[in-house]
Amino acid sequence: MTDTDYPGHLFYYSPTLSFPTDTVPPEYDLAWLYNGLADLYSYWLPPEAIETFRQGGFYTTEIQPGLRAIALNSMNCYTLNL
Repeated sequence: MTDTDYPGHLFYYSPTLSFPTDTVPPEYDLAWLYNGLADLYSYWLPPEAIETFRQGGFYTTEIQPGLRAIALNSMNCYTLNL
């Protein structure tokens, strides 16, 4: 989904809670995914949210005064997280 699909609307995305962070061995590193998604999300998210998204797939951003979106990457369903 892009800004051209629904012009004038904001979207806040989160990874599917199944991706490892940068603390895993290199063969499981998904920085390529975080960076690719961060490039797509940069249209909607401010730079400070993009920075934390690139680090571990999580971010927070204020939608309006008193309302904040919090996207967590808990890795709860990651099957190699044994």
